Amino acid sequence: MEKLSRRSFLLGSALVGAGLGANVLAGCSSSPAAGSSQPASDNPAADAPAAKGAGSERTWDRETDVLVCGFGAAGAACAIEAATNGAEVLLVEKGSLPGGSMCRSGGGMAGAGTTMQKDAGIEDSADAFYDWIMLATDGLCPSDIARVYADNSAANLDWLDELCVKETGEHLFLSELTDDTARIGINRRGVPFASFGLTEDEVVPRSHWAVMKEGSTASNAGPELFYPLLLTVEGSDKIAVEYETALSSLITDEEGAVLGAVIKKGNAEETVRARNGVMLATGGFPNSEEMRKNFCFDTMGRISYMNPLCTGDGVKAAMAVGADLANTCQSYIMPDETSYTATFNEEWEDIFPMWLQAPDDPNKLVAEAPIIAETHGGVVIDTDSHVLNVWGQPIPNLYAAGCDVGSNIFGKSGNYPGCGSYVGFAICFGRIAGENLAGAVQPEGDK
Repeated sequence: MEKLSRRSFLLGSALVGAGLGANVLAGCSSSPAAGSSQPASDNPAADAPAAKGAGSERTWDRETDVLVCGFGAAGAACAIEAATNGAEVLLVEKGSLPGGSMCRSGGGMAGAGTTMQKDAGIEDSADAFYDWIMLATDGLCPSDIARVYADNSAANLDWLDELCVKETGEHLFLSELTDDTARIGINRRGVPFASFGLTEDEVVPRSHWAVMKEGSTASNAGPELFYPLLLTVEGSDKIAVEYETALSSLITDEEGAVLGAVIKKGNAEETVRARNGVMLATGGFPNSEEMRKNFCFDTMGRISYMNPLCTGDGVKAAMAVGADLANTCQSYIMPDETSYTATFNEEWEDIFPMWLQAPDDPNKLVAEAPIIAETHGGVVIDTDSHVLNVWGQPIPNLYAAGCDVGSNIFGKSGNYPGCGSYVGFAICFGRIAGENLAGAVQPEGDK
């Protein structure tokens, strides 16, 4: 695998993330079927048929223990964890560069009870973080997902910082309380505390910001946040990475268990046998006009600042094998001048720095362009990252995390627990999926 230098990676990430200032990756029902789906005639999965056939009778082009589709936050975390637990991993990325939408984020990751918080004198706990997530999402976030996310958030932030120290000799985060307008240290940036009748002092700072490196040409620290994951993947002799290679469809046996997948590079397709299972981490569908039209029509005509290659590949492939969906009609839309006019103030100027000063009034902001930060719809997972079918049962050998997941930490359009929440969600359930895919944990029916 050809390795990317820090300079080439940061430069490439700067090109795809140029002009991005908002941390568009924010970052979670007891009922897994909390979303909406469309009639079969409007099924966006129609062009992603599931290939079926008994595993013993099928001829495979390639084999691996774990197939991970998507080299962003969730996919990288999954691959690293699976490899650490002894699995052979094939990591395929649709684009020519890694990083997914994580590199387009502001570079924050949310967590509670972290080493960095303690060093900065910030008192926090997983219980307090869980309570905040449920409050910020109006109780619509799946409580079990929120619980696992909150309980693991400190360990995941510490893990990412430790990877950075191991690979670069430097800490990824500063153990310092900073002003809420900053993108460095630890603060409350993006937290809508006023919307819930809270004061600033009643909300604990949980957004940890990656330190931007000197010489970076990006306008955000998303590339720095991803860089330790990239270096760790590149340094593993158990992970093979292939770029410009997309997921086409999943292959199942007659009982519906996932055996592998069809992947496509250029015009050439290959079948890959994934002995332990397949991980979906393809970034959701923020840039699929077809899926946005079918699922969240109110986002049409808006620009998505997520990775342009996030076109629903994983979600459609999962739908074709019976996966349940959640929150398909939900998205995170940044207000524009037609729906909201704001004066300069810390809350809105900081959350939406894509806004510009109005030419006719220096005290007003207008949107640079109608913006959609992300779509929130995707597959339903359980707390072990298994993809569930419409009856709430795990689809054997199929896992998902990140923006391919609809049972996430938002609940409904507009909910925003704070900057770095989505990144934390992706890392959390990506790591869980990787551990399970390596065989450390199996669904009850497989034990």
